[in-house]
Amino acid sequence: MESTSLLIMASALKKKLNIPILTLIYSAVSLFLLLSLFYWRFFPDCFIEGMGLTLFKKTSEYIICAILFISLQFLIKNRDTLPAKVFNFMLFSFVFTIVSELSFVFYVDVYGLSNMIGHLFKLISFYLVYKAIIETNLKIPYDLLKSTNEILYQRREELKHINQQLQKENENRSHVEKELIKKNQLLEAILATSNEGILVTDADNTILMSNRHFKQMWGIPQNFVFEKYDDKFVSYIKEKTLDANEYISVVKELDNYYHKNIDYIYLKNKKILTCQHKHFAVNGSDAGQVISYRDVTERINAKSFQEKFEKEERLLKEVREYDRLKTEFFLQCLP
Repeated sequence: MESTSLLIMASALKKKLNIPILTLIYSAVSLFLLLSLFYWRFFPDCFIEGMGLTLFKKTSEYIICAILFISLQFLIKNRDTLPAKVFNFMLFSFVFTIVSELSFVFYVDVYGLSNMIGHLFKLISFYLVYKAIIETNLKIPYDLLKSTNEILYQRREELKHINQQLQKENENRSHVEKELIKKNQLLEAILATSNEGILVTDADNTILMSNRHFKQMWGIPQNFVFEKYDDKFVSYIKEKTLDANEYISVVKELDNYYHKNIDYIYLKNKKILTCQHKHFAVNGSDAGQVISYRDVTERINAKSFQEKFEKEERLLKEVREYDRLKTEFFLQCLP
């Protein structure tokens, strides 16, 4: 039974066995052998006291050795299906089993040296099978599973720690986002309440924001959106000025300075604007520009009126002084 089992194992390493049928065959053979030994009692004798081993015993051992040798050839042929360690254990197990069976051929006494050596080699072959099948396929995977569980536990603790850090970072990020929203709302409120028209662009001249007064000053509809501070935008704006060439020169002058104030821009709607231009930096690099326009129409008109009034007042004083001098002259000329 052992040699047949080893032959089936070695020859079927690349095949899938039908376990239910194989179990049924083994059960039937085992039952037949047990009945032949203990019930029917026709199983041949293997050892006769005083005579030694029978021919049946010796022939059986040689047949078993032949089967084991064939099994060994199948094992070597299919060695690529087994791990190197398992193959080596099974190879030596087969060799020790063959030597054990050969030792059983030559003993004449059940307590003799040959029988003892045979059983010793048989024990060694069983131990090698244990090492190959039980320890390699059960104990080592179990140890590996245990080690894997420990690693998984460590990873779980690490993930737990990372999750706590991420949760803390999310809380901080949420706090920062709330602060940014608050600051943006404050900035929008400042821009909305500012009397100046403000336009903000980034380093690529993409318009980031503008307030309501900017659009009012330049007659831009509130629902109209420009995406970039480009030639199209400048062309739209210059159409609002009295002197388009003057505005183009203003734009070029703004581009050539990091911080620049422009005196006056005269619009067709009789408004007069001043312009302040300033770049801003982030981490030391130019990040964009802020352009603010202020409506100084009333101030300029008031200044013009005052200058006109002062001029007329000076003329009036000069006329009065002239009349006084004329009167004195005629009085002096009278007899």
